[in-house]
Amino acid sequence: MPSDSAAGPGVRPVAASTPAAAWAERVLLVVDTPDGYALAGALVPAGEDPAALLRDVTPDLDRVRTSRHALLDHVPARAAETAQRSRVIAPLVARNELVGLLYAD
Repeated sequence: MPSDSAAGPGVRPVAASTPAAAWAERVLLVVDTPDGYALAGALVPAGEDPAALLRDVTPDLDRVRTSRHALLDHVPARAAETAQRSRVIAPLVARNELVGLLYAD
């Protein structure tokens, strides 16, 4: 069960209102700032570092930010199916402006 100790305000409601909440071990709510991505909140297993996960998935966040299309895939790509994690990254758009990204695996 993920720890919500790293959750920021609004993360629990956003995570709870998505289908990913039913299966996700990790959820990141990410905002794009002039200084780069920032965590608005995170739900990760105890002992995991949300900032490290953010660094690891930054290239994929960039792809979603640019395309504005959700990404659903399995990682690591070349691992056996039983060793892969399903993940989804979705852009959060309001009034045609990207306001953030939602990551769940």
